[in-house]
This record gives sequence, structure tokens and C-alpha cells, in this order.
Amino acid sequence: MPLCRSGFTRDQRLKPLLQSRFSYLYCATALPMAFTSSYPARSTQHGMALIVVLWMLAALSLFAASLGMLVRDRASQALVQRQLTEGRAAGDAAILLALQQWQQKARRPGAETVHTNFAGDVIPVHFQPWAGLVNINHAPETVWTALLVGAAQLPRSQAQALAHTIVQQRQALAQTTRQGPWEAPQDLLAIPGIHYTLYYNLQPYLIASTDSRSTIVQDAAPVALRNWLQSMAPEQLQASNDNGRLYTVTAQVSVPEQGTVFVQRTLSWNRDDNTGLPWTLLAANTTWQPLLPP
Repeated sequence: MPLCRSGFTRDQRLKPLLQSRFSYLYCATALPMAFTSSYPARSTQHGMALIVVLWMLAALSLFAASLGMLVRDRASQALVQRQLTEGRAAGDAAILLALQQWQQKARRPGAETVHTNFAGDVIPVHFQPWAGLVNINHAPETVWTALLVGAAQLPRSQAQALAHTIVQQRQALAQTTRQGPWEAPQDLLAIPGIHYTLYYNLQPYLIASTDSRSTIVQDAAPVALRNWLQSMAPEQLQASNDNGRLYTVTAQVSVPEQGTVFVQRTLSWNRDDNTGLPWTLLAANTTWQPLLPP
């Protein structure tokens, strides 16, 4: 290869020049590519951050909504509890006033309602002798049939079949040595064919008593039950002035625009030696019935 005047070959003289030019071209192309390649990475990071923030906002919104619902539920429960407490106190006072009124009379009440004044409110108090209700431990099939047709609106044939089942179940229970008679009307729910809706319709007319009475005192019975029995089983109505000593007494305390508190007391018209009162409290129950929307 021929030498140039400087003593270098032509390729040796061109090499530094080419290297400098290639370096310039590399920088001119690589730097913009480096800057442009960093933009998508930063954009992706910003997008992920936005998604995380949105998820956090959604979670906080759900938490705030749940907390608000919890606070409202707790406030509603506290309101119902306060109304139950106040209604129970007013109902007990009304029952006591009604009992004092009847104690001054020569006879015990029948199936009737009296109205008492307490704290400026008129509170109805209903007296229901057990002698006028259906004793599930001794009622015959004819009484069950009349009750199932009247209260539960069953066809007569279906009512007769279910009445027969009830009596059979009761007799089978009585033959066992470890179980006695039914202790509460709710025990009927264990009988095939008696569901809760049917029981709910029967319950106001039922009692569970160890008394062997199978008939129903006519003047002590609720009007509806008396009419059903007069139509289908008049022989089961007993004309008597003895309403017995066991009663269910119910006070109905209305809470304006909210609902009704039912204060129910079961008592015996016998002297209580512990309190000195002429009646003895056997059981107590208080229920709240909210006002249904129109």
C-alpha cells in the first residue's frame, strides 16, 4: 500500500476521521432513542399510580358507606330498645291499674278489654281467661277441626285429617315414660303438616296447660273462637260463670309513627305470699311491632 507524505498510509489517516464521524453519528442517533425510550416507562409508572389511587378511593368509599350503615343500624337498634323499655314500663303500669280495678269488683274478668289512663295516654288492656282458649293437651278432634277451618282457613277435609294427626301425636307422646304433655303451643310445630304460617294463625287461641279440661267456657272465649265452635262443635262450649284463675293479660302501648309495644303477662288469680298481691305473676313477655309502611 502506498505511503502518504506524512508517512502514514491513506487508511491510517482516514481511520481517526471515520471514528470521529461514527462517534458523532452514534451520539446523534442513540441519545434521542434513549430519551424517547424513557417516556413509555414513565408513562406506565404514572398510569399504575393512578390505578392504585382509584382503588384506594373506591375502598375508602366502601368503608365510609359501610360505616354509615353500621351507625344507622346501631342508632335504629338503640331507638327500638328505648321504645321497648318505655313501652314495657307503661304497659306494666296499665296492667297494674287494670288489675286494681278488677280487684274491687265481686267477680273476675271475662274475655274483655278495659282502658286505663297512664301519663296522659289511654292504654287498652285485654284480659283473656285460659278457660276460654283451646288447651292443646286435651282438646278433642272436633275442636281442632273447628279451629283449623276458622283460624287457618283450611278446607274441612284437610282440617279433619290434620286434627286427627294432632290427637294421634299427643296420644303417642302421652304413652312415653320420659315425656309428658306439651309444654308450650310452639311444640305443635314438630307435627307434620303444621308450618309456621298456620301456627301463627292458631297461636292466639292456644294454651298449654296440665288442666284436664277439654271444653271451653263460652263467655270466656274470644268472639271468633266462640262463633267457630258454635258452628262446628257446639257441644264443646260450656255455659259457666267460672272463668278459672289463670289469665293472659296484654297491654297495647302505641308509639306514634313508630309502632306498638305489646306487654303480655300470664298470672294466676291467687295471692302471692312473697309480694302480698292478690295475684301471682307466672310469666312475662314483651314484643315490638313496627308500623308497616303504607
